[in-house]
Amino acid sequence: SGAVALSMRDFTAFSRYRAETVILGASPCDLEDTPFRQLDGWRRWHVRDRVAYTRAAAAFVQDKGVALVEVQNRPTIFTMLRKLLPKTKLALYFHNDPQEMEGTKSARGRRKILDAANAIYCNSRFVAERFLDGLTDADGKVRVVHYGLDTSSLVHRKKEKIIAFAGRIVRDKGIV
Repeated sequence: SGAVALSMRDFTAFSRYRAETVILGASPCDLEDTPFRQLDGWRRWHVRDRVAYTRAAAAFVQDKGVALVEVQNRPTIFTMLRKLLPKTKLALYFHNDPQEMEGTKSARGRRKILDAANAIYCNSRFVAERFLDGLTDADGKVRVVHYGLDTSSLVHRKKEKIIAFAGRIVRDKGIV
């Protein structure tokens, strides 16, 4: 599983909505302690994968009567889901620079997303600022939600002057 799956697993583990949460995905998840559901049978030879997957996710949401859908890092899927699920609460969570993603590269695209969303979550202030570049958020829909870490299992030792970073050191993460 990737970084987004890991962060959503950890976020869900401490949520008061854990029992009601389902994480949908296209491929298998190897995280046993995750409330994950792989969507099966959605591929169609005559439909683009992204469209077919989004339709299957929308059908799942409608079938289960889901109250809130959070889309992770996929503005184009968010836009399609908004059209398919006009009455469902819909949020978009950005883990990377939105100006580098299809559907949110321009201020106009980001404005459409902001208007259609019930909430926009960003994993850092940098990502939030990049999303809001050229926009105003009068309704306060854009929120920064930092990744968390359960420190209860960590062994605390005397501090050393070491800096460690695990991940890609790329511009869209706000690191460089």
